[in-house]
Formats: sequence, C-alpha cells, structure tokens
Amino acid sequence: LYNIGIKKALPDTEEQALIYLFISSSTLERDAYLQLLNDFLEKYPNSYDGYVRRATLYMGENDIEQYPMAEDDLEKAIEVATNKSEAYFNVAKTIHAYLISLGEKEPYEAWNYGKALDIVRKAIKEDPQPLYIQLEGDILFADQKYSEAYQSYEKVNQSEMASPATFYSAAKTKQLIEGTDYNEIISLMDSAIVRFKKPYTSEA
Repeated sequence: LYNIGIKKALPDTEEQALIYLFISSSTLERDAYLQLLNDFLEKYPNSYDGYVRRATLYMGENDIEQYPMAEDDLEKAIEVATNKSEAYFNVAKTIHAYLISLGEKEPYEAWNYGKALDIVRKAIKEDPQPLYIQLEGDILFADQKYSEAYQSYEKVNQSEMASPATFYSAAKTKQLIEGTDYNEIISLMDSAIVRFKKPYTSEA
C-alpha cells in the first residue's frame, strides 16, 4: 500500500490518530506527511496538537515563506486548546527548539527567547507545574540569563521532579554566574550524583 501510494484513512479516534501522526512523521515523505496533517486538522479542527505539529514541520523547512504559516498555526493551537497551560507550554517549547536549532543563524522576526519566555510564563501562571518551570529555566539559560535560569532550576529541584539532570542543570548554570563560590557548584554536583542508583551508569 505504501509503494502504490494509496491514501490511508485516519483512525476513528483523535488519540489513535495522534499516534498515527507520530509514527508517520518518521516514515512519510514531507509532502505526504503535510497532507496527512492537513487531513487530521480537517477531521479534528480543535486539536491544538495538530497545529503544533504542522507548525513544527513548517519551521523545520527554514523557508521564510513558510514561517508566517507556522506562526498562524502556533496562534491557532493556543486559540482552540481547552487545556491552555499545556498549549502554552508546547508552543513555547516549539519556539525554544527552533531557536536552539538555528545556532548562529538569524531567527524569524516573530520568534525570540523573550516571546518563548512570555508564553511559558502564561502556562506557569495557569498551572505552576515543575515541567513548565524547567522549560522557563532552559529558555533563560539559552538567552544567557543565568541568574534567572538558576532560580527556575532551584524551584524544580525543590519539587517532586528533582532528578540528577535538574541538579546538573543548576550546577552548570551556577558555574556561569560570575562570582559564584565553587563549593556551591560542587554541592549541586553531589546532589546530582547522590540521586543516581549504584552501580553508576555512563550517564552518571
């Protein structure tokens, strides 16, 4: 069926259709995947996830003509979402990932770390869960606002989401703050290591 190119119908439920989208993103050619996204959004016009996925596809093309379409989709995702905090988080995460992927290239004018930060803070205002605060820290870190990023990571480290990775993020951030006592960095590294189970893995 794939070789013949016969169009496949979407599953009957949105949940199953989203799984199908996820699988298809790595198996279909770009145009076929875009058509599938369009079909999905026609069938499920109030699925914010579909708009975020299509925006991500447009953003990955690095084509100035497709960026406005991506921005429209990101705005539509927030507009249709019933869970606004989740939509804000995923839109902010998408912009953050796009900016990180650029390296030294100039970003599209509508997207910057300030915008991503504003959006994730709307998510935090509605639902201050550690996952959202972690993204806030990641955005601040990428924007080289290390003191503010550390404050976000500290909040995460005082939550149930604290892990070796979150303490390591805090340690790396602390290292970049001018005038930091290195004993504070070592303490954070110790807190990361103590959360690994023995025998230690390569990650530890």
